[in-house]
Amino acid sequence: MANFVTDTQALVKFMMGIYRICKKYLTLSVSAKRLKDLSPAHSFRHSCAVNMLSSGASLTEIKNHLGHEKLESTMVYLKLNLSRKKQVQKKFIKYAGVGSNFGHLAS
Repeated sequence: MANFVTDTQALVKFMMGIYRICKKYLTLSVSAKRLKDLSPAHSFRHSCAVNMLSSGASLTEIKNHLGHEKLESTMVYLKLNLSRKKQVQKKFIKYAGVGSNFGHLAS
């Protein structure tokens, strides 16, 4: 039981450290008013995913990095607009050689 308590305490300290680091850098980039509505760690995670996408990473790569089960979850998470979604989907369809199951996405 003592190890569980120690491990839990260490995990909480680690998570709070991540939170403080994310909040520190988020504070430098957004207004205090906007910061109230944001979760620093979630914002950092989202920023990393958007950066990966803009650097040319595939959605599958981003999906795996984020730990999502479905590609659709990653697309919603990234808040891709409709035209960007179609562009990414076309690239995915060409790369994966997928035709019959996702043909409606390529139009």
